[in-house]
Amino acid sequence: MDLLVQDVPDRVLARLQADAKRRDVSVNEAVTGILAGHYGVEHEPSGAKWPGPLTRATLLLSMSDDLHRRIKMDAAGRKGVSMRGLIVQTLASHYKIPAQSPQRRPRTTAAR
Repeated sequence: MDLLVQDVPDRVLARLQADAKRRDVSVNEAVTGILAGHYGVEHEPSGAKWPGPLTRATLLLSMSDDLHRRIKMDAAGRKGVSMRGLIVQTLASHYKIPAQSPQRRPRTTAAR
């Protein structure tokens, strides 16, 4: 299952990339490993290596259906919380960075 996580805060992204580079794993591998540990889901490493730094603050995560379901159920069980918010909060907590609220962000409208 794929999940797009947009607008990852710079501090979280920097720590995540440094961690993935240090361990010579892909950013996806680093994120899904952290999330699997947090949610108590078995994680089979893909073996993907560090491909180089990301060019934007968006993550395209490929994860097991079980992990996706656990994150979705956690978000659904909390009023106003998004899957994106939970993922960013879990990563921030893992890297000991002050976490933003997992609440849904206000919707924006396109400029006219």
